[in-house]
Parts: sequence; structure tokens; C-alpha cells
Amino acid sequence: FGYESRPLASGLFGLVATPTKALLDILYLNSFYDTPEEVEELRLDRETLAETVSGDELVELSRYYDCQALVNRVLLIRKVYSI
Repeated sequence: FGYESRPLASGLFGLVATPTKALLDILYLNSFYDTPEEVEELRLDRETLAETVSGDELVELSRYYDCQALVNRVLLIRKVYSI
């Protein structure tokens, strides 16, 4: 889940993470984003985030990781960035 096929050079295709998947991976791999201040340090562009990431989808897909700490970080992201 979370990948799209994109054309590369010479007619080849590659899988690229969706913005939602990329954000989930960042939050999963970096457990220190657990306070509003740390989440603000991500310096995500609020407008771009709102246009490219669905808060509901973020929560739904975070459950695939089977990690409650990640779900908590996702909920924090939604609160801080209002998505």
C-alpha cells in the first residue's frame, strides 16, 4: 500500500511513495516526534499538506503498521496541522 507507479527514463517505471505513505514512514522511523513542538519542527507546509494528505486516510493507513505510538503521532499531526 502507499505506492504509485511513475514513469522513469527510457520507458521504465518505478514505484514512488504517496505523500501519505512518505509522511507515515517519517513518523514511524522517527519516534521523537511525540510533542506538538517536535511536530512543528517538521516544518510541513500547511497548504500543501492539506491539499495532498487526507487526515482520515492518514489515520486509517497508520493502523497497517500495528504501532499505537505511530497512531498517536498521526493524531498529533492532525491536531497541529489541522488536517
